[in-house]
Amino acid sequence: MNNYFLTNPKPDYPEDRLIVVLYHEMGHLRYYRLVHSDLRSDEDSEFWAFEHSLIVCKTIAADQHDGGPLQMALKYMPIRQKSGKLLPYYQAAIDRIAKSDLWIECQHVAKAFSPSSSRQSSSSINNIGIKSSSSTAVMRHLGLSLNALSNCLFAASKSPSWHSQQATS
Repeated sequence: MNNYFLTNPKPDYPEDRLIVVLYHEMGHLRYYRLVHSDLRSDEDSEFWAFEHSLIVCKTIAADQHDGGPLQMALKYMPIRQKSGKLLPYYQAAIDRIAKSDLWIECQHVAKAFSPSSSRQSSSSINNIGIKSSSSTAVMRHLGLSLNALSNCLFAASKSPSWHSQQATS
């Protein structure tokens, strides 16, 4: 887990990208909470993190009619994949997510928000196969999720194993 984006000011960092990064880190938390330590791998952890961020960004696009985070995720994942600077397990996780049905679904959803398409109506956005909920519920989820992430990072930062991991990163 990387807490850089929570502990360092980044005023020039786009909000949409920050949303993607935060949900990516929450995907790691989800993985470590649900997968027994004997079964964990770095590649699977990264895959779960990418998957979680894409699922949430796709939901935000459908429910909030805000395609910014999803478009940001779809833009930066391939750039990182092609950079050649990634660790092998990270590269493998991006390769897996780029071949997934979720990736194709996200590309389809993002098209509704592309500059070349006209503003989509609520009904056409909801026809992409995601059940819409109220904006209040999505914002409540975002707030609770960010609060949970903050609490987890704070608790983790107090553990001796956290400090040894940060020293080797």
